Amino acid sequence: LHTAYRRQRQMCIRDRIKLEGVSQSIIRKKEWVKKKEKTVTKVENHTLLYEAKTIFPPKNIRKVSSAKDFTLTPGEYEYDFEFKLPYNSTCETNIAPKNGITNKFQIVRTNLEYVNKADLHVQGMLPPSLTDLGDLAQINYFLKVTVKRASLIKPNIRKISPFRFVPFDSVDHINRSNRELNFLRREYVFKDKIPEIIALFNKPAGINSPVPKQSPPSPQRRSSSFLKTLFFGSWDDVSQQQQPQPPPTPPKDEPPTITSYDVPFYFEARFHGLFQTVGKPPSYRLYVLSKANPKKYLGIDGESSGLGAIYLKSLKIDLFIISNIVSQEFKKQDMKLITLCQVSVSGKLDLAYARKSKAINEQTGSALHELEIPQSVFSNAIIPYSVVPSFKTCNVQRKYKLKITAGFTDTKSSKKIQEVE
Repeated sequence: LHTAYRRQRQMCIRDRIKLEGVSQSIIRKKEWVKKKEKTVTKVENHTLLYEAKTIFPPKNIRKVSSAKDFTLTPGEYEYDFEFKLPYNSTCETNIAPKNGITNKFQIVRTNLEYVNKADLHVQGMLPPSLTDLGDLAQINYFLKVTVKRASLIKPNIRKISPFRFVPFDSVDHINRSNRELNFLRREYVFKDKIPEIIALFNKPAGINSPVPKQSPPSPQRRSSSFLKTLFFGSWDDVSQQQQPQPPPTPPKDEPPTITSYDVPFYFEARFHGLFQTVGKPPSYRLYVLSKANPKKYLGIDGESSGLGAIYLKSLKIDLFIISNIVSQEFKKQDMKLITLCQVSVSGKLDLAYARKSKAINEQTGSALHELEIPQSVFSNAIIPYSVVPSFKTCNVQRKYKLKITAGFTDTKSSKKIQEVE
C-alpha cells in the first residue's frame, strides 16, 4: 500500500497514518425521569485494533534529525507503508488514545451523547466488519491519514479510507472441524397406513376360470311304470325325481382382511463440520431413516408393498440471524430471517429400498436404514456474501440458526402435508 500527496505550496508538516477498528453500540430506551417519559441513549465504543506509523519524514531522516516539524516543498510525494492485521482483538491492550474529547462525546442523530468508558472486554478473534444493524451496532475498519501542520491557526488535514474486513479460519481449525460429524434428527409416525399392493392368497374365480366338469349320472335300471305308480305316487312325482339336481352353489369369496400399520421414520440433517461457507452450495446432507428392517415393507413377490412409501412434498430452509448488543447497562437482541430455499416437490422415498446406515437407534443401539434426499432439491440454499461469520466481541455478538422444514405425505395424492423440522 502507499499514500500519495500533492502540495502546491511549501508546508511544515508531519504525516502519520493509523489503522483502526472500532466496535460501537447505541441502545435507546424510554424511561421515566422526574415523572416524564424520556428517551435515554447509551453509547459504548471499543477500539478493537489500533496501530500507528509515521510516514513523513521517512525513517532515514528521523534517524539523523530530532526536529519536530519538517518542510515539504511543492510537488507530488508517495510513501509506502505496511500493516499486519492481528488474528486476535487488541481491545484491552492497544495504545489507542482514550482521553480526547471525541472519545468522551459523540454526536448521535444531532444529539451530543456521552460515551462511557468501557471496562468489560472480550479476548478473542478479531471480528468482521458489521454494517447491517444500522446505528444499533457497527464494526468499522479504516485507515486514517493525518497531516499535522506546524501552524496553530491552520487545521490539520485528515483523510479516512474505510475497508471491509473478513477474518479467516486457520487450516487446523478447518481440518479438525471437517472430521466432526454432527446431526439433528426428528421422528414422525404415519398412523394406520395400509400397503399400496395387497397380496391375495385365495384367488377368486373369474370369468375365465375353468368350470369344474360334472360326472354324468350312472345308468340305473328302469323299473316298470306300474310299480313306480304303485309305490311312489303319480307320474308327475316320478318325473320330478328323475330330473338331475344342479350342483350346490359355491359360497362367494369374502374380501381379504386389510391390516393397517404405523410407519415411523426419522428426518435427519447431517453436517460434516461446524460451519457453512457463504456463496457455495450447502455441505450438509438430508436423510430419511427407518428403524424397521426394509424387508418389512416388501411383498410376497419381493417387490415393495408400498407400505413404506413416503412422499416429500415441500422443503424450506431458513437462516435466523441473531445479534446480541450491549451498551453500558442496556441490552438488546435483534433477529432477522433469510429464506435460503423454498421448493415444492413430489418425490417418492420408499423405505423398502433403504440401505443400512452408520447411524444407530439411540434407544436400542441397533443400526438404522437410510434414504438420502437428492442434493439437487436444495442446492440453491446458498448463504449470501453479505452474511458475516459468527463472532463475539466486547459489546456485540452474532450467531446463526438454521431451520430445515420438510413436508411429507403418506400417499402421493394426499393433501394433508405433515411438516417435520
